[in-house]
Amino acid sequence: MVETIQGDSAAATPRREMKRTILARVAVALLGSYAVAWFAAAAIACAVADGFQGKTLGQMIGPLVYATAVIWAFAVRRLRVAVGGIALSALAVMLLWLMLGGAR
Repeated sequence: MVETIQGDSAAATPRREMKRTILARVAVALLGSYAVAWFAAAAIACAVADGFQGKTLGQMIGPLVYATAVIWAFAVRRLRVAVGGIALSALAVMLLWLMLGGAR
């Protein structure tokens, strides 16, 4: 049995650290995946010549990209890999969107 002295927070540190890691991963998954999905939908809408069909296709593909990115953010082992992967994919899709004529 481990005895703790009052004021000693060493016993609670791993649990608090786990909560912080989970909250950070949730924030990365929700916000980062939203950015990736939005830029992907916008890039698809810009890539398709007909405006209505491009918007419709972007609206159909966007949620799939979002769900895939959220699942991937929780599937990787390290938080740094999740942050880096989501950030790089958002940057790549944003650059693609800009090259296709986005933000006119």
